[in-house]
Amino acid sequence: MESLGYSPEDIAGMAAGKIASTKGQTDPVTAQQIAEDNDFMNRATDAQRASAIEGSSKFHQDVQEAADVSSNMLRNTQYAAKTIAGLSEADVGPSALSDIRAMIINNLNAVAANIPGVTARINPEAADLRQELAKLNSQIAFASVSASDQKSLAALQTAAASNPGKDLSLGANKAILAKLASDQQRDIDEGAYLDQYRKQLPDPSNYIAQNAERAFRKIYTNDRYRKEASAIEALLNQDPETYKMLIDGRFSAEEIDKEFDKKGLPNMSRYFLGGM
Repeated sequence: MESLGYSPEDIAGMAAGKIASTKGQTDPVTAQQIAEDNDFMNRATDAQRASAIEGSSKFHQDVQEAADVSSNMLRNTQYAAKTIAGLSEADVGPSALSDIRAMIINNLNAVAANIPGVTARINPEAADLRQELAKLNSQIAFASVSASDQKSLAALQTAAASNPGKDLSLGANKAILAKLASDQQRDIDEGAYLDQYRKQLPDPSNYIAQNAERAFRKIYTNDRYRKEASAIEALLNQDPETYKMLIDGRFSAEEIDKEFDKKGLPNMSRYFLGGM
């Protein structure tokens, strides 16, 4: 397959979160996967095509549902971070840190409530959330959990396992929120990527969502999200006033991206303004 004329710099830039480059072409990773899917579906038997389409439809729906949930939760995460941005260990009160704990617990219980047969809930008064998680997970292990709920649970369980709240340092709570924000943004990015991927297909009926996700993972790497979480954590600690203005929509996407581009972090505006 031809390279489409992209340089390594072009390919690195595509990992910024945009599928189409400024050249109006599809990026090499996406183009390769689309070609493979088209080849498979065009050679497949009717039964194979029907099975692939059915599985793809369910997978795509799960990804989109997880993206919707994470989109709603991300705003809660951002505003929780905003409440403690700029506070020091000396002047922060227990209320702000308790609010963070409550936000994570409420979101986790909301997801758990959607799972048939799971009656356990996280007790907000519990001293150690890890024990509460063990009780919840013991029921989830035997429940029929949708892929979308699994995605939503994963990030929240990681956050809750760190036992956020007044018993942790302010810095530790900021780190938890930054990681939670990057996990939620990943779900949003994946949903947007799959939608755009499908639009790139010459024949939409050849769409295989599982393979689109595989291409997404190659472009949107774990390392990328780790770096983005670190950047958000650094803002909360070192430049809290800017973080607050970002959450309040005081900067344009172009202004935000220009500053973060200097740090090798393209397209960070999506965290604060949405989009992809």
